[in-house]
Amino acid sequence: MLMDTSVCYGTFTGLLWPASAGLTGYGTYWDYNAGVDDQVIAVSDPVTSGYAVGQVIQSRGYHVQFFSDTLPSDVKVLATRKNYTNRAYAVYRDVPGKGRIVALGPYIPVETDHYSMIREACMGPSTARYLGITSPTGGETYEAGESVAIKFNTSGGWQSSDKVALEYTTGLDSTWHTIAGAESLAYNAGSFIWNTSGLPGSHSYLIRATHVGGTTTAQSTSTFTIVPAMTIIAAKSVADGQLVKIPDAVVICNTSSYAYIEDPDRLGGIRVISTLSPVVSSLVNAVGTMSTIDGERVITVESMQTLGIESGVSPLLIQTSALGGSAIGYQQAVVEKRIVRQQQTISKVSALALGLNNIGLLVKVAGVVTSSGSDYFYIDDGANCDDLSGNVGVRVLSGTFAQPAVGKFIVLT
Repeated sequence: MLMDTSVCYGTFTGLLWPASAGLTGYGTYWDYNAGVDDQVIAVSDPVTSGYAVGQVIQSRGYHVQFFSDTLPSDVKVLATRKNYTNRAYAVYRDVPGKGRIVALGPYIPVETDHYSMIREACMGPSTARYLGITSPTGGETYEAGESVAIKFNTSGGWQSSDKVALEYTTGLDSTWHTIAGAESLAYNAGSFIWNTSGLPGSHSYLIRATHVGGTTTAQSTSTFTIVPAMTIIAAKSVADGQLVKIPDAVVICNTSSYAYIEDPDRLGGIRVISTLSPVVSSLVNAVGTMSTIDGERVITVESMQTLGIESGVSPLLIQTSALGGSAIGYQQAVVEKRIVRQQQTISKVSALALGLNNIGLLVKVAGVVTSSGSDYFYIDDGANCDDLSGNVGVRVLSGTFAQPAVGKFIVLT
């Protein structure tokens, strides 16, 4: 800090006026013609925090004043001379690589009005708080349930009592969620182990760190992925748009644009949209996004890892009345017709199917052909299913297959 005549140091070194290096600067950059008690606070700044902008405070007459029109553009003028727009009494400059130099002109001898200005000038510049996320940085893939190390760094003017909160967003919506246990971390903690159990699958996760009670914040530079592994039965309860991983699934059929897979215990099966052409009976890990097409839950697969070949895929034998089954998760139930007796009246009503949901499973039914058309036929196993077409049994879409004769007993897979 330079006070009164010591401003010569600021000129001779070039720290305050770079062009004045090697000179005293008297008469060019400053002189001894300050006025008496006509110092006006010019700006709101940490150095002038004890004053109001426009407040007039004491100044020593015939002491140092600065020529405002010669000051470098990066000099901050804190106080000026009343009625003289081209004269300054208090200034500072942040010198690159050197720090801050503060020059107070008509301040010797020191007056009581000067105490706050001098005290705050001695404090040095306050440094803004900085936060940065260093991990995850983006592009990583984690399986839900993994412990993920969130790393962050801080610098600048943090106080020992300052806290940092960590949040995440899945990208499935715009909501930010506080991470349990990371609501109030020490600002210099540097890391936190995040338990990702139960989180939904998404490619669009971001992490955000925020100064608790402040405005300083930072977030991941790019998105990362969390994908939960689950059974097919569990996947049918996952909302559309979420990412899932189905481990150790068995491929039960395959076409050029889709396939069906089922859990090894045959409790659940599902259609997967894929051009990867997995081999029937192969054991795979499938990763993809859940959706619903014409009421059927499906997975649009983005990767499928073949683990080996299952010893054999056996269809599940069920009654025709159990085809489809009841609802599970977001998978709708099959609607069937039932005969209802009310007193002396018998009627057919639509009702949701009962029994375990088997949409997507490899199943087998057996029965007698009751009727046929150009690309379909009906079979009945005694359940007398009725779709109000006038035909008894379950309709089978046969495509180009040869139609079986009416009355023939057949087995279908």
